Amino acid sequence: MNKEVIRLGLQVASWIAPDFTLRRVVDVLQRPRPYPTRVRERVALAQALEFRINFDDQQVTGWSWGTGPRQILLLHGWGGRGIQLRQFIAPLLSQGYRVVLIDFPAHGDSAGERTHLWQWIRAIEATCTHWGPFDGAIAHSFGATALVNAVRRGASVGRLSLVAPLSNLPLGFESWLRDYHVPPPLRRMILDQFSSTVGVEIEELSPQHFALEMKVPLLLVHDIQDPDVPYRQSDQLQQKWYGSRLLTTENLGHHKVLKDPHVINSIVSFVTDSEEEVA
Repeated sequence: MNKEVIRLGLQVASWIAPDFTLRRVVDVLQRPRPYPTRVRERVALAQALEFRINFDDQQVTGWSWGTGPRQILLLHGWGGRGIQLRQFIAPLLSQGYRVVLIDFPAHGDSAGERTHLWQWIRAIEATCTHWGPFDGAIAHSFGATALVNAVRRGASVGRLSLVAPLSNLPLGFESWLRDYHVPPPLRRMILDQFSSTVGVEIEELSPQHFALEMKVPLLLVHDIQDPDVPYRQSDQLQQKWYGSRLLTTENLGHHKVLKDPHVINSIVSFVTDSEEEVA
């Protein structure tokens, strides 16, 4: 459908029936597109121990590899699933770590059709309670946003590597809503609705908002040409998070960065606290 038609349709609908339009747009935004699992990803999952965790009124499905006493948590982004980070599994296992990943609510093999940030935060907290403390975690995009919030609330994770994190939620959501051609007045209503759903102002869940109080070691990774989450989201977070480092890549975009050998080696070295220098 023509983008201009979508934009005009939303403008008219928001004027004639603003409440209905608000509910409809919020519903669409909370329903992730299905992620098509590839054969090689299913093969990797078949080699793992599958588990399920119940929390609140939700259930998430996850997998673990290895039996080492030290463990690393892998977290995907919106519209993805945990096995997207499979390239990290082998190098972590080779260093004696157990590797744990989950599919967030309404993603992959986990239950539900709709979800939002607060459920992701709670899923991480429940996973940390189920498995005990994690030595480190690697999180992508929206999963990185949820991870930082969970750690702030007390989830026990030793070292964090965030790949293309959404660290300024109002700015990020405004960009996404523009992509949906949502009229400005309706954007504000949607942001207010989000704050109402999670029970706090959206700004308070933005990692940039509370970065100064965070003490956990952090490695940020972001591609300077990322079309989905602008590079400045990591650049600005790094400036506010004491002692953090930012690894900048080029021409890898938002997803290929998870498969780049240099990125993988750098992140594994960091979360395992090995002596190899992250450059």
